[in-house]
Amino acid sequence: MAKSDRTTATSSGYSKRARLKAVKRRVASSAPPRKSAKSRAISSALMSVEDEFNNLRAAHCAYDCVENFLTPIYRHDFEEFFVRPSELRALLEVVNAEMVRRMQTVTDAIQTVREALH
Repeated sequence: MAKSDRTTATSSGYSKRARLKAVKRRVASSAPPRKSAKSRAISSALMSVEDEFNNLRAAHCAYDCVENFLTPIYRHDFEEFFVRPSELRALLEVVNAEMVRRMQTVTDAIQTVREALH
């Protein structure tokens, strides 16, 4: 009787190979793919690049605005423009420093995307 119990326990209708394949399919389907984590990291890095580039664009618009203040459209209106050179110098220093900072941030964000891709 012991022999018949053993044979019924091992002979379930499936071969060992079929059972192993079924287990491998279950394990493969339940494990999260590694590419999705990598693609999420890349997407995040790309969003960061886009945000930083938009910040750089805003700083560039501010620079253009200052430049337009310095070059009047009509020459005869130039006398009505009352700004001391020291004020303009300070304004330009701040705008230039912000442009450099934002350009560096964009460069760093692009480097992060490159690292995420490799």
